[in-house]
Amino acid sequence: MVALLGIIEISNTDIELVIYEKTENKDMFNVLEYISEEINLSPEDESNNSISMGEIDKLCKIILKMKNILKDYDVTNTIVTAKNFFNKIKNLNIILDYIFIKTNFKISIPTPFERKRLILKKFIQFEKSMLTSASNTLLLSLEKESIDFYLFSKNKLLLDESLETSDIFQIVENEKLSNDEMFDFIEDQLKTYLLSLKTQIGRKKILNLSIIGDEDKYLTTILESKGIKNLQTDDLKNILNNLKKKSFKDITKKYNITNQEAIHIFTKFSILEIIRDFFDIKILKYLSYDSKNIIAYENFYKDEKKVLREKMWKMTLDLLDDFGNKYNFNKNHVAFVLESSETIFDSLSDLHQLGTEYKKYLILASYLQDVGKYIGFSNHNRHSNYIIENSFIFGLTEKQLRKIIFLVSISKTNSILENSDKFEIPENEIIPFVKLGAILKLARSLDESKKQKFKNFKATLKNNSLVLEAESTENFLLEKFSINKNLDLFKNVFNLDIELKIKRRYHGE
Repeated sequence: MVALLGIIEISNTDIELVIYEKTENKDMFNVLEYISEEINLSPEDESNNSISMGEIDKLCKIILKMKNILKDYDVTNTIVTAKNFFNKIKNLNIILDYIFIKTNFKISIPTPFERKRLILKKFIQFEKSMLTSASNTLLLSLEKESIDFYLFSKNKLLLDESLETSDIFQIVENEKLSNDEMFDFIEDQLKTYLLSLKTQIGRKKILNLSIIGDEDKYLTTILESKGIKNLQTDDLKNILNNLKKKSFKDITKKYNITNQEAIHIFTKFSILEIIRDFFDIKILKYLSYDSKNIIAYENFYKDEKKVLREKMWKMTLDLLDDFGNKYNFNKNHVAFVLESSETIFDSLSDLHQLGTEYKKYLILASYLQDVGKYIGFSNHNRHSNYIIENSFIFGLTEKQLRKIIFLVSISKTNSILENSDKFEIPENEIIPFVKLGAILKLARSLDESKKQKFKNFKATLKNNSLVLEAESTENFLLEKFSINKNLDLFKNVFNLDIELKIKRRYHGE
């Protein structure tokens, strides 16, 4: 039986249907049908940001037409997704319920976290052509709402930053500025952020600018026969200079577009050229991004999905060091807690029966457990929660961040049930995270002094005890006191005693 997948994607200006067919070649799939219909889902009243039910009725009729086409192809698996603009609609829940009643389709709307992950997955697929092992590459995802910056150095992800740009687009669309005034305004808005970005990058010279985005009809319109994939660094400057010489009225007439679209084009080219010029980048590459293709790829090729997931996990770990350095975390303490918590986790595998995904949460929490001390030692537990909750950490969704905060809080406090409600932890996941919290609490106690007094640490399950063996040349009374103080949770969770066996070694041995 041929594997087929239908994907319907809704934006504020059109609705697209693509029917995909799986092939033996894992690098591609066939597109059996592509249909696009225009629609206007812009809010009728921007003050309350809601869409009229009349427009939603039109949308439902188009979806039902597409549903009939899916039936003609015998497609049994269909995904309906919407662009990010839907998240800003005030009457969203009513709209989603109404569409489900009318069409029997549930609509998924990617969060900013999920959108970032899809972009990076696309990049990972083509990383060999986009990266060079000997140079630094700045990957840029430019959308109306934000610019995402990713810095790769020798194939390693070093930086992940995001800049909100919706206000820039809104102001240049509403203000009556000349082309030069508009460019100067955009440059002023970006300059402070780019300077802070340059501080983080340091002395690294960026040779490549890789742009990833939708097959932008605005950019394609200006480039005409040249094509966006053949865009070179000199082209950006030349195109922008040509646009500056023309009035927006001339641009709209030449390219048969609206005044708003002309301003959108000018703004995008301005942002790209300002960034390229600021970092003096010599090589430019463009990668077309279509979320539907990535969704189809992952649905058809499950093994490849696992490969992508592991590559993204590696990128997450690459960035955790950078994140920790930003908040001056104690690297030696983190390394000790990480190693000892993993050792204890592995030794108890038959008891806790938690898989690899839970072990990843333990690793993440080990990295992030003390970042709050950057703000202050007093109440640093609360500060850690605040920093984690309000940060974007590549590869992690908002839900995953809340689980990490819950895990860290278990290792520091006794308010388990209260925190499970606060951080919206599903009931079936509370016990697994309590088990992880007990392990992390014990691992933290083993380095209470933050001086890593234990070497060659081992953990072995024997009868009704967890035997912790290590060597030490120092006085570890503080660690011993901390273990005894924090032992109750571990005993209650695993029903085990702790036996500490420390071999005293003296300097010179």
